[in-house]
Amino acid sequence: MTKQFILGERLNGTINNVTDLGLFVTFDKKHSGLVHRSDFSDWSTEQKDFAVGQEVRVVITNVADSKLSLSLSKVNSAELADPTNQFNDVAPTDFYNKLSDVVVASDDKINKLKKKIDGQ
Repeated sequence: MTKQFILGERLNGTINNVTDLGLFVTFDKKHSGLVHRSDFSDWSTEQKDFAVGQEVRVVITNVADSKLSLSLSKVNSAELADPTNQFNDVAPTDFYNKLSDVVVASDDKINKLKKKIDGQ
């Protein structure tokens, strides 16, 4: 079954090619997309900052004919809502409470791990 990619989805990928056109990024060793050079301020100078094998976090900006357009510069853009975000269905007024619950649960897990490491 082919994975369905969604506009706004954030992904970690690995650069598999750096060209004059931009960065080709692979996910799950079988899907790939392009971060076009227009995503950068000055691709000719920024190109040297990237290397094959480097991991990057990108956002899907377009899906057409099974081709993925990606962006590094828009990864944190609020305009591209991440459909996989666990807080999408939380009302803004409830967000603080939900976030507090996550922090408490995380602290509990960390404390349990510390006790386990300490042999308690």
